[in-house]
Amino acid sequence: MKSETSLKLFELTQEFIPNKKQAGLFVQRIEETIDDKMEQRHEHLSTKTDLAALQLEVRDQKVELKEDIAALQLEVRDQKAELMEVISQQKTELKEDIAALQLEVRDQKVELMEVISQQKVELMGVINDQKAELIGVINDQKAELKDDIATLRLEVRDQKADLIRSIYLVGLVQFLAIVGSVLAIVTLMLK
Repeated sequence: MKSETSLKLFELTQEFIPNKKQAGLFVQRIEETIDDKMEQRHEHLSTKTDLAALQLEVRDQKVELKEDIAALQLEVRDQKAELMEVISQQKTELKEDIAALQLEVRDQKVELMEVISQQKVELMGVINDQKAELIGVINDQKAELKDDIATLRLEVRDQKADLIRSIYLVGLVQFLAIVGSVLAIVTLMLK
């Protein structure tokens, strides 16, 4: 068989069989079949009956080929539909996971704000109590009390700085958890 014919047959076959290896094997089988038939023709003089039988056989093979191609197209279409369904399910699950994560983050934020508010109230209560004690003792120990007030103010400032640092760290940890979750989800989607 001529190489031009083989190439055209291969290109035609690739329209129905996208896998190059399978298309190549298919064309090779067709060429072998045709070559075998040609050798049989050349070895013996063919009769009209032989030619008619050969035409029927070629026609049958052509029909089988069309059926195989149609079956492959159906199989590819079914696999594509299944794949699209899986992708759709994963997309839905991912949306649900993101929504759940957003709810969880919002709940944690509300809890953190409540804790901060409670700590602020407690801290204000402690400051007020200590202030009241200091006012009662001021008349007796004015000089000593000034040192105590300065020390107390430093402690309050340190506690406030520690509280701000803690709040910042909690926010940073939550942000990193969100980023890690999003990265895990994206990685899962890419697989």
